[in-house]
Amino acid sequence: MDKLEEYRIFGPPGTGKTSSLIVNIAEAARIFGGNNIIVSSFTKAAAVELISRIGDKEIDVNEKQVGTLHAHGYRSIGGESAGEVAESRKWLKAWNEEFGYLYKLSGEIDADEGAFDLSDGNDTLVKYHNYRQRMIDRKFWNTSVQAFAQKWEEWKEKNHLIDYTDMIEIPLRSVDKSPGEPAVGIFDEVQDFTPLELALVRKWGKEMKKIILAGDDDQSIYAFKGASPEAFLNPPVDNNHKRVLGQFYRLPRAVQKFSQEWINLIKVREPKEFKPRDEEGEVRTLSLGSIKTPEYVIRDMERYLIQGKSIMLLVTCSYMLEQIKKVLYAEGIPFHNPYRRKRVDWNPLHFYAEKTSAAQRLLAFLKPSLDVFEGESRQWTWVEVAKFSKLLRADGVFKRGQKKYVEFMRKNPGTAEVSDLIKVFEPAALENIMDCNIDWLRDHLMEADKKRLAYPLSILKSSGVEKLQAQPQVIISTIHAVKGGEADVVYLFPDLSYQGYQEYEHHATRDSTIRQFYVGITRARESLIVCEPATRFYVKLRSYIPKPVAVAER
Repeated sequence: MDKLEEYRIFGPPGTGKTSSLIVNIAEAARIFGGNNIIVSSFTKAAAVELISRIGDKEIDVNEKQVGTLHAHGYRSIGGESAGEVAESRKWLKAWNEEFGYLYKLSGEIDADEGAFDLSDGNDTLVKYHNYRQRMIDRKFWNTSVQAFAQKWEEWKEKNHLIDYTDMIEIPLRSVDKSPGEPAVGIFDEVQDFTPLELALVRKWGKEMKKIILAGDDDQSIYAFKGASPEAFLNPPVDNNHKRVLGQFYRLPRAVQKFSQEWINLIKVREPKEFKPRDEEGEVRTLSLGSIKTPEYVIRDMERYLIQGKSIMLLVTCSYMLEQIKKVLYAEGIPFHNPYRRKRVDWNPLHFYAEKTSAAQRLLAFLKPSLDVFEGESRQWTWVEVAKFSKLLRADGVFKRGQKKYVEFMRKNPGTAEVSDLIKVFEPAALENIMDCNIDWLRDHLMEADKKRLAYPLSILKSSGVEKLQAQPQVIISTIHAVKGGEADVVYLFPDLSYQGYQEYEHHATRDSTIRQFYVGITRARESLIVCEPATRFYVKLRSYIPKPVAVAER
């Protein structure tokens, strides 16, 4: 085939883009067969979810054909036979041993998950990938990036490695058809694709019956990795190849109106008309509450917590969450981030951890307590005894050698009888353990567990055992990390880093910041609260709140 049949689905926030894509995937699978389509999204988990939600059990899409574009590209050139991943933990360590004195790198990439986890200290490597992803001629590269590129590429060749961008560049040069030679390609979150990635999609697409690109140019917020909404919008396609999803299922009238006032500051975009949810909602400002004075935000949140609402606290940079975390710790308010489960500082209760968390060990200790568990209280199992025993120092608590015995007995699913516990614990210790004495527990913790247990204890004291067991109502995050998520109530902090403010002030890069805050605004299902700026570097969101929508300060 030599003609590209490209169709585009534009899905503004909360308009059911995922549901629309599922219908398209199911239809393509019915017509061409489950082995004859390819599905791609920003992460493998997102791509797999699209397939898993197809209601027709007779449709079976080949799981090899589902994943990130990088995973598809890597597979098209032979996977590990073409070379191991240069940004994996193993090879970044090897790089640092050889060149760390010049360019120390940290983080890693997981092509299968579409994750490019590199910290601020890897600025040169990020710029190197960015230039390549934007397909910029090397003669226009920064000289420091060119110097890095020479060493990096020589090192890759010597060790037979493939880096993040090679997974796209090499197939673009040398692979004419996507893996499995499918008839239909369906690509989600395309606003976050780079010019290089879209060039590969369209090259492969010429060998297919059609390709469907789904996304929202207004939510393109990965410019730092080379993503470009213009690459999604160009070249133009016929209007009958475009579909704009027109009904908001998330945003109420007030939030939708404000979001449109804001995003219309961008002139080059796909125009979209869509209806809000049939509720008024709320958009207002909050005086005094800022990233430096979050206690005022916490006081304002209390009404929503009592009502059982989900709440997001959103900033532009992760360091801006530090004071917020301190106040949440001190107040004993549970928080988490279900979109960045590996970040322990955003998930201090280890809500998603496979290993037993400090909170779970505390709950195990308290299981017989009528004051805590009331009608659900009962005697410990050996598994629960083993859980809380991990917290306790041996001296003055366990009889000689009995801490190891507890570990042995955890394989026993039965109840830990008092007659057996007498053999394990010193008499004074057992008396306090049987009383579920938290003060005693705090005094006999292992040193390393004192800090870990302080937060669960604070939550237990302020909110009770239910809050310690339940998924937290509060999500803390950067705007980038919650893209695709939502909450009943969103507190949006307008502050920028110095570099972010420079980009916002510059005409050529201003739109990227506008899109970033648009994503933050459109996470709100009911209420959006714009907080006070804490620095000189901020976006003047408040001036764009339509006067009829704003509610008086509280």
